[in-house]
Amino acid sequence: MGVQFSVLGPVRLHRQGVEVGAGQPRQCAVLTSLLLRAGRPVSLTKLVEDVWGDEAPPSAVGSVRTYIYRLRQALGEHGESSLNLVDGGYLLRVQRDAVDLNRFKEKAARAREARG
Repeated sequence: MGVQFSVLGPVRLHRQGVEVGAGQPRQCAVLTSLLLRAGRPVSLTKLVEDVWGDEAPPSAVGSVRTYIYRLRQALGEHGESSLNLVDGGYLLRVQRDAVDLNRFKEKAARAREARG
């Protein structure tokens, strides 16, 4: 079963079928930003912008780094998902079907094909 993510509705993270706290709202915003760009590096600047917009406090960069640390802990030691520092930012690797939004998009596309 591995790691599963929900972004449709409340942001949730499940490991081996058990919900693991995805953290406080800003940490969930970081997770969502990474999930929407899964497989691609997301810069620290972009993460700060996604969480605070134009009103980022001076502590924003440090806060994002703390959220990343906590998200790594929440993900645990599962081979299906990893969150790494790479040139250009942070890279979240997840299986495509581990995210509810991706499953929804795939089913909607199949429904459109079946209808047409």
